Amino acid sequence: MTTLLPTRRRLSLGLALASLLAGVGAYTAAAASAATAPAPIPLTSPACPTNLQQGEADGCVTQLQLELNLTGAHLTVDGQFGSGTDTAVRTFQAAHTLTADGIVGPATKSALDAAAAAASGTVDLRTQCGTLQTGASGPCVSTLQTMLNTFNAGRLTADGQFGPATDTAVRNFQAAHALTIDGVVGTGTKNALYTSTPTPLPSGAVDPTKVLKAAKSYLGVPYVWGGGHSLRGEGPGPSLGTCDGYTGSIQPCPANTTHGLDCSGLVRAAFWFGAGIDLANGGDTSEQTLDKHLTPITESQRRPGDVEYFGTDAHNTVHVVLYAGTDPTTGADMMYEAKETGTDVHYVTLRTGGLTTPPRRRAGDGHRHPRDAAGPAAAEGRPPVGCGAMHRSLTDLARCLWGDEYGPTPECDATWQHKESYFTEKLTFADPDEILAMLRTLSPHLVDGHLPVWTRNLAYRLLLLQRPDDPALLREAASSLHLHGPDWDHIAEELTHRADTLEAG
Repeated sequence: MTTLLPTRRRLSLGLALASLLAGVGAYTAAAASAATAPAPIPLTSPACPTNLQQGEADGCVTQLQLELNLTGAHLTVDGQFGSGTDTAVRTFQAAHTLTADGIVGPATKSALDAAAAAASGTVDLRTQCGTLQTGASGPCVSTLQTMLNTFNAGRLTADGQFGPATDTAVRNFQAAHALTIDGVVGTGTKNALYTSTPTPLPSGAVDPTKVLKAAKSYLGVPYVWGGGHSLRGEGPGPSLGTCDGYTGSIQPCPANTTHGLDCSGLVRAAFWFGAGIDLANGGDTSEQTLDKHLTPITESQRRPGDVEYFGTDAHNTVHVVLYAGTDPTTGADMMYEAKETGTDVHYVTLRTGGLTTPPRRRAGDGHRHPRDAAGPAAAEGRPPVGCGAMHRSLTDLARCLWGDEYGPTPECDATWQHKESYFTEKLTFADPDEILAMLRTLSPHLVDGHLPVWTRNLAYRLLLLQRPDDPALLREAASSLHLHGPDWDHIAEELTHRADTLEAG
């Protein structure tokens, strides 16, 4: 696909240049200090004064310093227009036959943008590039990627390839700027890239209004099974889904050819762009309930920005919505929801019926977990989940992995369910009743069934961590170890002794 138009090479705002410096980190130490300066603002943005001069201190000066450094200056990028920046401006003006007065007006801005663009190898998307979309490649895409990074729409490698991650980042940018969310970079999206002011991702304490604003920006995005879960290395936001485990009434399955969000993908995007938190790093609803940032609350404690999960119990969930508060016009409780295939993300009256009573969660400390420090992780090895895992119980997961001696063995709904690593993760966080249900169902006589020995041992170990003072459970675990020993006989004896001690009082 041809994307580079044969027109004059310039970059009117130099916005991509700032992104190149901050996003790739492969430039000078002076440029690297921009991380502590105010976020760069395009010089021709309405947020910048017509004339920049000594004494100014803001993101406009950050951008100015970045561009001056690309043209040969050696400034510390701190967003402060001091004497050093003044001297660098005068030097640039003299070299470009401009009035050397240290005032950065329209003529100096235009010359500086063009010179910085030429020095960095970037292009002007508006004058040198055609419509960009999936499949495009080249310097136009590289420039687009660096600009999207500046707006925190994604965490892209500026490789010049318009792939799934770039598509999701474009859709995130379009959502945040009230544009048509189609992943196509046409005139409207290009103009917004050059006239909008970047803002950092939120951090610190969660501001529910920002979370709700982020959710609202995705209104009208199609529901897609598995959409928003980084199945192809994208970050949070609309993406292609998957047909693994899809059981919807619309056939053939549209999920792997449609860009959108499922219920937990919507909540993930809302919290990433509204609070800087990547809930469960792209996991499903049940995994989100285990995220350290969420705290259980009661219905009476519910407030706008809280999430409500629906399922059989607190950590076996199949759906999630974002509570939006009371509508000032109707007085009804409202929610943002991605419901099912064939519908779009919508703002509707809160539903709590039709599924079990929802476990409610509130996001607390917005400081990122260490795993979030470099941005949202691609969910490699994670399930291509939609709203809840396709298998509803630990027992079903074990059945599809190892079979059932006493009943039919179901097929796993998706390839990821064949992974023992996923089963181990679910087992690790399962509650005692769920673990016992698996053991009683699949190996009711301890020695029978198809569960691997390591699975039985781990299951009993996790049970005893949660119920350390249950004599009957201690004896059952000891019997299992004896049956599958003899390497664990000494541990079995210790468990039996503990059971005796507890029963003796």
